[in-house]
Amino acid sequence: MSHACCQPKSSSATGIQLGRWSWWRGPGRELGCVLLGGALLVAGYLVGHQGGPQALRWSLLLAAAVLTSLGTFPEALQETLKLRVGVDFLMFVAASGAAVLGHPEEGAFLLFLFGAGAAGEGLAMGQARSAIDALAKLAPPTALRLDDAGATTEVPVESLAIGDRVLVRPFDRLPMDGTIEDGHSDIDQSALTGESVPVARGPGDEVFAGTVNGGGKLVLRATKAAGETMLAKVVKMVEEAQAQRSPAQQMTDKIEKFYVPSVLGAALLIAVLPPLFDHSALHANHSYWQLFAGHTDAVENDTGWFYRAMAFLTAASPCALAIGVPAATLCGIARAARLGVLVKGGAHLETLGKLKALCFDKTGTLTEGRPVVVAVRGEKCGPACNAVHAPGCVGSPEELLALAAAIEQHANHPLADAIVAAARADAAAAARLSGMSAEKVEQVPGQGIEGTVGDRQVLIGRPPKGEGWWTDAVEAAQVDGQTVVAVSLDGSMAGLIGLRDQPRADSAEAVRNLRALGLGPLTILSGDHARAAAAVAALVGIDKVEAGLLPQDKLDRIAALSQSDGPVGMVGDGVNDAPALARADLGIAIGAMGTAVA
Repeated sequence: MSHACCQPKSSSATGIQLGRWSWWRGPGRELGCVLLGGALLVAGYLVGHQGGPQALRWSLLLAAAVLTSLGTFPEALQETLKLRVGVDFLMFVAASGAAVLGHPEEGAFLLFLFGAGAAGEGLAMGQARSAIDALAKLAPPTALRLDDAGATTEVPVESLAIGDRVLVRPFDRLPMDGTIEDGHSDIDQSALTGESVPVARGPGDEVFAGTVNGGGKLVLRATKAAGETMLAKVVKMVEEAQAQRSPAQQMTDKIEKFYVPSVLGAALLIAVLPPLFDHSALHANHSYWQLFAGHTDAVENDTGWFYRAMAFLTAASPCALAIGVPAATLCGIARAARLGVLVKGGAHLETLGKLKALCFDKTGTLTEGRPVVVAVRGEKCGPACNAVHAPGCVGSPEELLALAAAIEQHANHPLADAIVAAARADAAAAARLSGMSAEKVEQVPGQGIEGTVGDRQVLIGRPPKGEGWWTDAVEAAQVDGQTVVAVSLDGSMAGLIGLRDQPRADSAEAVRNLRALGLGPLTILSGDHARAAAAVAALVGIDKVEAGLLPQDKLDRIAALSQSDGPVGMVGDGVNDAPALARADLGIAIGAMGTAVA
């Protein structure tokens, strides 16, 4: 059961609008005050129950009421001054009525429940703001600006203008969106686009702030101001998506406009009208005030119509719902936590049960998030090759893999790491690799990495353009979702190594279980290229794929699905998923392998 109605609309904003109340705000401070107020409430109740001094009882309960209302009273006051009545106002009227009737514990307990809801909302909003700050920090705060003479000056990113030239050193994060003017490098764009491996970029290519440069030095020309970069737009989209209220929240807001005045009006009528028409009591010489206040002695334990009105008001207050939270919700959250799933509240479990459609990011969500070698093919493999030792000739696929690994040991790249790991995991390749030593290893701009192993010149990079024996093999591998690395020996193509970001071991089973629960449609929303996304979809059993999507595109797809199919969930792990996770009716962030900010 959702208790959004128990929380003030924007307690965080109150501290800004009513500055005199904001001195105590801070991470956890509001919740700390509410918990202290709860302890004083218990103490006050015990003093009253044990017949202790009434002055002490009332003092403890008054202090409890003040501490639990630090986050809610300012907004209630602000709304009242604007001649508007909402849930905030209703809570304080009910609590005041209980105190007037001599039952301050009940009033203080209402305020405690209301304050706890507001404090929880404040903590959640604080975490959301921290996440947005972490997003913004992905781009470095300074950049190395180049002048006409080629000298560099470190300047704040905000001071860069469109057209400025910026130097990006190897393995630095890019400070701006721009085009490469000079240099070649592999750019890790996974945070923004979800591509599973770094992509080669050279002069004329567009690159984005917050992505990670590879081993090459780059000179960029800024094409966008600091506040207009792709990363800045992602931050803005997350803020806007979080600000959007769900249909259930919108419905609650609409009902509240009529519910609160109706409850207050009904309570007033209950208190005022019945004494006017209780003719038998009036004929018994009981005054209207006696009937109203309850001092008639006509009926044992008679409490009067004002008491009845306050009882109705207390029972009708939305915060009374907090007492009726089903035990199943709490058990569900606790059980999920033991399984490693953190649920932010019962409302999200309720939404989970209503989902009609579910969307998945690919890289790092359905897949492991790192490439592995899945195929090694040599054009001229066999013992005869070792004897001939011709260009492009290699004795076996294992020898080809070992030669590539000998060079890639000197590189810092996910594909290089995967090739080295595959060679070490294969006994035959590992035996050959142990006797190899690479020399004169260097990056070749726009081609790859090369070096000498023994008396052989080895070049590892992208498959060459043009027709050859490798053309059909590369096409078939790419259709299968593989990233293809070419290995040349002594200037001739020797073989191909296919790598792919493999699905997690339990992804296919998870998809089958979701289908068995009746959930659908299931869709992959990926920033990777279409072939890679389609290959993963086929392996895990998802038949709907949308690829090549930027963060804005994912956000738009989620919004469209929410309108057409009903409540939609989004499962993701990266920065590029953040707007879609925030916009979906239910966002499910993969924490173990994913980006912490997601």
